[in-house]
Amino acid sequence: MMKSDETNKNSKEIQDMQLNSQINLLGLPNYNKLIDAVFQAADVGICVTNEKGEFILFNDAYGRIYGYSREELIGEKFTIVVPDEEKQAVMEKHDDFIRGLPEIGREWKVKRKDGKILDVLVTAGLLIDENQKRYKVTTIEDVTDINATRSKLDLISKAMYNSSEGMIFTESDLSKVMDVNEAYVNITGYTLEDLHNEKGNILKNGLNNEQFYINMWKKVEQNGFWKGEIVGRRKNKKVYTALLMIVALKDEKQSVKNYIGILNERTDQKKNEKRVQFLSTHSILTRLPNRNMFEERLKKEVENMQRSSRSIAMLYIDIDRFRHINDSYGFQFGDKFLKVFAGKLRIIFKNEAMLAYFGVDKFGVLLNNVLSEQYVGATAELVRKRMTEPFIIDNNTINISCSIGISLFPQESKTYEELLKNSEEAMAQAKKQGRNVSQFYTQEMNHTIVRRRRIEVELNSFIDRKEAYLVYQPQVDLATGDITGVEALIRWKHPLLGMVSPAEFIPIAEETGTILKIGEWTIKEACKKIREWYEDEINLVVSVNISSYQIKQDNIVDKIMQIVTEAGIKPSSLELELTESAIVVDIEKCIDKILQFKKLGIRVDIDDFGTGYSSLNYLRKLPLYKLKIDKSFIVDFNKDFDSMIVTKTIIDMAHNLRYKVIAEGVETVEQVKFLRDNGCDELQGYFFSKPLLPEDFKKFWFQKPKLNG
Repeated sequence: MMKSDETNKNSKEIQDMQLNSQINLLGLPNYNKLIDAVFQAADVGICVTNEKGEFILFNDAYGRIYGYSREELIGEKFTIVVPDEEKQAVMEKHDDFIRGLPEIGREWKVKRKDGKILDVLVTAGLLIDENQKRYKVTTIEDVTDINATRSKLDLISKAMYNSSEGMIFTESDLSKVMDVNEAYVNITGYTLEDLHNEKGNILKNGLNNEQFYINMWKKVEQNGFWKGEIVGRRKNKKVYTALLMIVALKDEKQSVKNYIGILNERTDQKKNEKRVQFLSTHSILTRLPNRNMFEERLKKEVENMQRSSRSIAMLYIDIDRFRHINDSYGFQFGDKFLKVFAGKLRIIFKNEAMLAYFGVDKFGVLLNNVLSEQYVGATAELVRKRMTEPFIIDNNTINISCSIGISLFPQESKTYEELLKNSEEAMAQAKKQGRNVSQFYTQEMNHTIVRRRRIEVELNSFIDRKEAYLVYQPQVDLATGDITGVEALIRWKHPLLGMVSPAEFIPIAEETGTILKIGEWTIKEACKKIREWYEDEINLVVSVNISSYQIKQDNIVDKIMQIVTEAGIKPSSLELELTESAIVVDIEKCIDKILQFKKLGIRVDIDDFGTGYSSLNYLRKLPLYKLKIDKSFIVDFNKDFDSMIVTKTIIDMAHNLRYKVIAEGVETVEQVKFLRDNGCDELQGYFFSKPLLPEDFKKFWFQKPKLNG
């Protein structure tokens, strides 16, 4: 190792001697003094090359920049540090310079020993000695980092000026604005010149209150930044919403030198957010709160009321026969009507109640600080009466009414759910009373509702539990007194509720759809009984009621014919009774199905005639067998002369149309006499017999009772 060190030392001394000799030839001072005075004092790289471009000498800074040692460069051409693609051009420049052409300082791309490309600023000077030998003295400065920084600043500048976010730069004195970008001008309307003329804190130019800005700048002071939403005012006085971020730029002593404000406008976004919020909580049709929002407010109101002694009331409003408006004028007109209806509600209540639109034809009203039940009732009556006033829409005069359910908290309802539910149930009760009525919810009503719900639930299975059975009421020929047939009537004996009237459970069955199951079971049971009576030599016709839901079934004819076939009875032993309302649902289809039944031998009658809306034009086309006069006309004979006239008219009309006539609900001798005298064919009622169980009817049949009177 010592020998190696000695060799390196000798080599360096030889090189120094050679360099000193060259410098002496140039007439320069001693080499060591030159190094100390110039080369080593310089922060830039300095090199001297001869006419061939070979390195004569260079300083340490030059070697550091390129990553070469003295041994690696002395005697090498300077193009060693030039990228290959530039070597020829650079050498030509060198030759021109040596010949005396001027060279302007410029930046070059050069290559370090490790291959890294640098940006260097190059300046050169020509040196001629007494022997007229030419040398090039070159200085270089590494500007790679400076250029990178400049590029970053350029990018930042471009980003700033092309940003969609508004940017503003101020001194520590906020009134002294240094610069703004184009986006800031677009958002606020203020140019840099405008801001120079503005006095005061431009970052405080908005609609937020004074305390808002005090808190904002307190955060900036504490944390060095603040971010939040502001409501600003543009130069044209229009309002905008934006996210603002303020950053304080501090020096090494933590003193604020500048502020940067960044604005991200959210005006349209806020509008969209408000619109989405509105649509989620309001009806776009009526502009009233929807049911969800109403329930939320109702819940809060009830919670507040629970901590006080005050009362509130809920009005549940349903427009009577609104469907008729849509059917008659179209849905677009119906929407216009709902808007006008909602507008009238606003006029009635002004800002003294919370309104809501629940959809279709239903509205809600919440009354706060209710003074008395009488006040609520009077308010509901005011609404009801005002809504009966004509509506003028598109030159059309619309007369409607509404049914209103009323519930009070805490008198009858203990929770917001009960308040809403009870008012809705009271409204349903108002509908049942004939519409155009306001109805308070009561405990008695609650008992009725609870019973109805129980019936509704158990309707699905009361047949399977064998709680249903049929009774049969005889139908008698008025001329001979003979029994011509029976009507099969369903009965329900509930183990706890006792006997449940068909008048109570049949409408519920029709609403819930269970009437289809009940109707099919009734026909099957009646056909089985007909078959049993065949064997007992009881030959008569059994009539069964079918509902509008059954007759609307596409396969009703095939289904009933299958039941008849499986029971092994004659089709003529079965009669079907349809009410007028069931027929007029779709009278053309009804006529077609009645014709099909007639071809198969099954006769069809009209039940409860006189209570519906039959058109005489269609009535003459119906292939019916019999008209049954509703019992409401028969019962009123003694006190209503008009009922007798209507009954006689029905009998005459039916005979003219070749229909038989049967009267139901006959109970007195006077009724029998009037019906017989006016040509009625048959009767049915307690005067002859009440509805009988099958075994009781069998006894009754064989006793062969005759009609008296």
